[in-house]
Amino acid sequence: MDIHVHSGKGKIMSIPNLHFIMAVWGESYTDVFIDVVLPSQLSDNNLPALQHRQAYTYKIYTTADDAKTIQASPAFQQLAEVMPAEIHVIHPEQNAHIKTASVRHLMGSLHKRAIQEAARDNAFLAFLAPDAILSDGSFAAIEKRMLEGMEMVLISGIRVTKETALPAIRARYRRPDGTIHMDAADLTDCAFEFPHRYTQVLTWGAERFCSQWPSQTFWFVPPAGILAHCWHLHPILVKASTETDSFLGTIDGDYIERAGTQLERIHVIQDSDEACLIEISRADHEKTLLDTSAAFSMEKFLSWGQHSTNAFHRTFVDRPILFKGRAYTEAAMTEIRKDAAQVIEMLRAALEDYRIDIPLLRSFGEVAGAPAIYLYGSGECGRSVLTHAHRYGLTNIRGFIDSHTAGEVEGLPVHRLDDYLKGVRRPDDAIIITSMYLKDIARTLLQHGITEFLNGQEIYLEILLSNLEKSGEKPVDFVIVPWSTVAADS
Repeated sequence: MDIHVHSGKGKIMSIPNLHFIMAVWGESYTDVFIDVVLPSQLSDNNLPALQHRQAYTYKIYTTADDAKTIQASPAFQQLAEVMPAEIHVIHPEQNAHIKTASVRHLMGSLHKRAIQEAARDNAFLAFLAPDAILSDGSFAAIEKRMLEGMEMVLISGIRVTKETALPAIRARYRRPDGTIHMDAADLTDCAFEFPHRYTQVLTWGAERFCSQWPSQTFWFVPPAGILAHCWHLHPILVKASTETDSFLGTIDGDYIERAGTQLERIHVIQDSDEACLIEISRADHEKTLLDTSAAFSMEKFLSWGQHSTNAFHRTFVDRPILFKGRAYTEAAMTEIRKDAAQVIEMLRAALEDYRIDIPLLRSFGEVAGAPAIYLYGSGECGRSVLTHAHRYGLTNIRGFIDSHTAGEVEGLPVHRLDDYLKGVRRPDDAIIITSMYLKDIARTLLQHGITEFLNGQEIYLEILLSNLEKSGEKPVDFVIVPWSTVAADS
């Protein structure tokens, strides 16, 4: 719920509730969090500078083992003096599942719990990362945007190399009280001095470019400027909603799109003078992507963009984001801005021409009235969809379509596409694509003038999840409890 405070002029102001969310586990991430990241958040113009910090809550989601380390750290003790702080843990009885769960699933579980709690309190969420340093002043800037009425704030960051950057950060910026003070220029200069290989292969014009996952594109502009255009931006602030706790991917993936925030209520941080972020990663982070990077490939970029960007991502990629080091000059950046804008417009236009939006089939009821249904793809996906369609009661599935082969599957004919087009197809046929080659098939159908078809993969995913649940192999639903209750019992 909103918090009401006196404005000092006899009026009562309504202050939004705000939950700072930190999901962290594992020795290496926990150590970086309590040694460098949390101390940087405690710099003068970050958490201590928040106008209404006593009305906010800093929530840490972790494991029971890591909770002991965090709670005992000097940084956490300082945090508790600055603002209300809570530690929540995965129930110790589920410790065995932590080691087998994917990072994506575990992080998603923790974030979903945080979202549910924030929605219950009608609160905003500030999503923080255990390996990300925000410049001194960033927290006050984010609070300012929230109080101005923004419901989402998006930020980009630059990755630096842990092995070389961390010792320098500790030596140069730690104060006697243990806090770390780095302004935006310090962070940008750090990115120049200790760039991660992943940052280097996302730099436009590099001999080796990561076309397989180009979520950001950088231009390094000596002596101290960096320009970025980003397909994926991190939601550093979001107004929570119960409608968004069922997201399937990550908070910078489908979550921010599902939030449904109006564009005028979204603020993108485009100048590091407002807020700046660097990510601290081991040198071997994303090693496979680094080792397979080559000259820029439009084919790989388009394939990535089709599958890994949505309408929300494509809305903001044209926003230039400036990182300014100590010796930054605007004159050096002027021409690069223009060149970068042209590159991004070229990439976005190519992606718009390439991509296909295929309507999802969410229920068999959507096609129950079709005179005839054909499943394009006769493999495992197609056969599973057929079985469940029959259980639903559909009797109008007439067969399968295959790009290359003909035959019979599950008692139904499999038509080669050419044969289907020449002698079988009727204008009112319903085609459901049940193949992993979804986009290729869609393009083939469009080339033949067929514009009405449905994506059957979501139905198939539901079938798989149902099967996993029945077999007992469904990913575990983690139970999150207050650390205080676990500590009291131990």
